[in-house]
Amino acid sequence: SITIFLNSDEEILSPSSMHMIDAEASTSDLAVVFEPARPGGGYVRSRWGVARCLVKVYGRAGHAGWVSSGVAAGSAIHELVRRISEVLGYAEKRGDVLLNVGVVRGGERFNVVAPYAEAEIGVRSPSLESLKRAVSDMNNIFARVQDIEGVRTEFHVMSMWPPLIETERNRDALKHFERAANELGRSLGVEDTSGASDANHISQYTAVVDGAGAVGGNPHSPDEYIDIDRTLERAVITARALEIYYEHAKEMVRG
Repeated sequence: SITIFLNSDEEILSPSSMHMIDAEASTSDLAVVFEPARPGGGYVRSRWGVARCLVKVYGRAGHAGWVSSGVAAGSAIHELVRRISEVLGYAEKRGDVLLNVGVVRGGERFNVVAPYAEAEIGVRSPSLESLKRAVSDMNNIFARVQDIEGVRTEFHVMSMWPPLIETERNRDALKHFERAANELGRSLGVEDTSGASDANHISQYTAVVDGAGAVGGNPHSPDEYIDIDRTLERAVITARALEIYYEHAKEMVRG
């Protein structure tokens, strides 16, 4: 049987659907993830692990004109900016960590010392060990608030996905797609990426082929596009690959 799972929250690391996806994967022989193809049309061989972190800074509200120096003391925004600058420098020194400060919120008005600010930060690294170390180090950095009365921080890991690592069963599954592509006179490329998908956690339970979705480019931008002809061709490859996989599975049972 074939199960089609339509996931509506993958872009925020599947907080409500991951347990259902993993339950289905644990009883499946193969999963095909229709994450978009790589820019050159390649399927995905490996992905970095990713963590979604939320930093909250609580400051001390007051009138911005009632300060004794050039910078308003107790501002949650000022403290958040200092710590963001520090963690970005940390990531550059590490070399195996990618950070993206995707959202920053806070403050009330231009003349009020900000009592609250927060930031959502994406953290990526090629191994689960290095990802956990980066998250722990970031927690320590944000915990080092300046010695200002009434200022404190909170650091929360909202979700974390392990990396997608190339495995023997994933390579074997991809061979069916390579054969299907060859039957159409096409070659099948594979690539590595730092971007994450549901394949990151599905791969812990079963064989997975990732990047089987639309061919296009410039994701998450106003210039995002889909190459319709190549995407339709990709759908044909998937359909034929599943036929080949089914034929192979029947032979294995008979054998």
